[in-house]
Amino acid sequence: MSNGFKKLISLLSCFMLLSYCSAQIIYANDAQLRTAVSLSKKLNKIFSLQLQEQARWSNNISTFERASTDLSFSCAINKRLKITSGYVHIYKMKNANDASMRHRFYLSLTLKADYLLWKFQYRCQLQNQVNDPFSSKYGTTNYIYNRHKITVKYEISKRLSAYLADELYLPINNPGLLGFDRNRIYVGCTYKISKKQSVDIYFMNQRKLQFNDWPKYGADFSENGFTSDYVYGLSYAIDL
Repeated sequence: MSNGFKKLISLLSCFMLLSYCSAQIIYANDAQLRTAVSLSKKLNKIFSLQLQEQARWSNNISTFERASTDLSFSCAINKRLKITSGYVHIYKMKNANDASMRHRFYLSLTLKADYLLWKFQYRCQLQNQVNDPFSSKYGTTNYIYNRHKITVKYEISKRLSAYLADELYLPINNPGLLGFDRNRIYVGCTYKISKKQSVDIYFMNQRKLQFNDWPKYGADFSENGFTSDYVYGLSYAIDL
């Protein structure tokens, strides 16, 4: 293991420990784990397909929370601009014996820029989600979000890179809330096992309104405040 990789792991470990300890004092919180496997296939120089399977655990990583399948199609306008559309099928546990089926459709625009060993990325995503459309009182409600994510990445070596990211969730059609209802801050690293395989490890601090769900219409947000999740993530990606 190289000295650069050892230093990076030590730095990330210290950051996660300090973030977790400080947050314990301020907010109600939950430790979570997210794992994912992603497959991508270039159809040609412009178009590509992606498939991601994800699983999440909550309640201090003791309870299985949800699984999801994300199928998307991307069009690279040029080296700096990409458009992606996709569908996510979500299986979210309500309790030990019941689950919610959620359907999400999205369209995103991604801009990229490079400067020496630094890489910058901005993604704007518009998404619409319906929950239990055929079996719920709110099954016809559209939960529409505009998500903005900025990522700054530094290439430590040809195989190893570290990154910071910040993402805001802005609900569009919720009359009870103006502004954002969720903020995610990431710190992580990506290691390229080979030209077509990579592993991503990250820590994410998520602050959100109304624990564990999208805000309901008519909710009194002044009494809810923000809760925090401390998420450890591990993903494996393959280019076919």
